[in-house]
Amino acid sequence: MDKLKEMMKGMVPWIILVLIGVVFYEILEHLTIVCKVLSAVISIFMPFIVGVALAWLLDIPVRRLEATKVMKRGLAVAIVIIGVILCIVLLIEMVVPQIKLSVNGFVDNAPGYIDNVQGFVSKIPFLDKLDFNRTIIDNWDSITEKGMELFSDYGQNLLSYGMEFGSSVVSVITSIVFSIYVLLEKEHMVRQLKLVFHAFFPDSVYKGISHVYHLADKMMTGFLMGKMLDSLIIGILTAILMTLFHIPFVPLISVLVGVTNIIPVFGPIIGGAIGAVLILLAEPKYFIIFVILIIIIQQTDGHFIGPKILGDTVGLSTAWTLFAIFIGGDLFGFAGMILGVPVFAVLYSLIREFVYKKLGMSDEIVEQNDKDNVEEA
Repeated sequence: MDKLKEMMKGMVPWIILVLIGVVFYEILEHLTIVCKVLSAVISIFMPFIVGVALAWLLDIPVRRLEATKVMKRGLAVAIVIIGVILCIVLLIEMVVPQIKLSVNGFVDNAPGYIDNVQGFVSKIPFLDKLDFNRTIIDNWDSITEKGMELFSDYGQNLLSYGMEFGSSVVSVITSIVFSIYVLLEKEHMVRQLKLVFHAFFPDSVYKGISHVYHLADKMMTGFLMGKMLDSLIIGILTAILMTLFHIPFVPLISVLVGVTNIIPVFGPIIGGAIGAVLILLAEPKYFIIFVILIIIIQQTDGHFIGPKILGDTVGLSTAWTLFAIFIGGDLFGFAGMILGVPVFAVLYSLIREFVYKKLGMSDEIVEQNDKDNVEEA
């Protein structure tokens, strides 16, 4: 009987391994269905996931207000929420009218912009024979036909777009409300999660999960807050320099450059390229000046402003940063391009810690290697 029990105990790991293999095979066999189910589940829970992420960001100023010991949690949360809403409203009031004027002016003066580009191109060797006006006139019928086809396709889906927009508004409101509840009851929710982890996992696993959480909190918070501050500075600096040189579309391009700057590596290129195209169409004489200014701004940000604000928060080399951006962007779009870097940095740090531990490297050597990696990055 004892031998049978021992034999059964020895077979348990193999049975579990076989079951894992069967489940993995079935997942691969029905990968399309599994992906659809996961996508549906994620879309259902997305407002709550966004709410937790929003509460996680807003918790930083809430904690600082609470640290003053002058106000309680509810008042601190209310002040932060009201402050965020006021900042958004102020930004909209300041920027949107200017952007509207810029866009309207751009549309109204579109024929003149084509003449400007034609004159600019005519001064470039080998391109002086191009006639943009003639090209547009000759192909006007096909352009009009294509535009009507696009309008017809999008017009048929107008109702579905409206429903999607309404659903998005409801999701945003749900996320904001849920984030407020998370901020107000975070200790209670954390205590419940700790009880669940303690109940289902041994102490070693619980400590590992806690370590991952603190590491992710440190890197993600530092990266996102630092990147937003860095982007705000870049947007303001772009607006100031464009104003000094009388370059058009200041509000539109400065906001665009600031927002795209949140994306590591490629963001400045995207914002600068779109701005350069707009200026080339509107005022070609400012094109070279704008390109030079953008290069100076981005180089200043990359070598001085960014490192000063972010420090060694991430500590990834350029190659790993590009890898994280491509993978994150391919899987989760724009949000993945932003969050891919800090998420990959967390995984990179965990793998590095595991490798150093297996190699028996001391804390001093690990710290020195970290410094060397940051200097190389």
